[in-house]
Amino acid sequence: MFDGSDCFMEIRAYPELGLIDYHVGSVELRVPRISIRVTSGENWGIGDSACMVAMTTWRADAVDEAGWTRTCRMHDLEVLLFKAQVETIWNATR
Repeated sequence: MFDGSDCFMEIRAYPELGLIDYHVGSVELRVPRISIRVTSGENWGIGDSACMVAMTTWRADAVDEAGWTRTCRMHDLEVLLFKAQVETIWNATR
């Protein structure tokens, strides 16, 4: 993303598990790098009209500290953007 190289993504959703895996890499080889889990808020005592979302990013051995820091900062921003979009839609429907 930062070095101009091509990057391909494959999304694998498992609705029955509330899980989405993002496989990232080349055309020939994509590996799971990001997993998102969604679970009912009822499981966490916040009611069934809410949900909890967790994002896990897998760090490959070849990623140096600077690259990992950059990835974490980007994902922090993505979480804020996702949250804002969900809350905007939620508030518009209430």
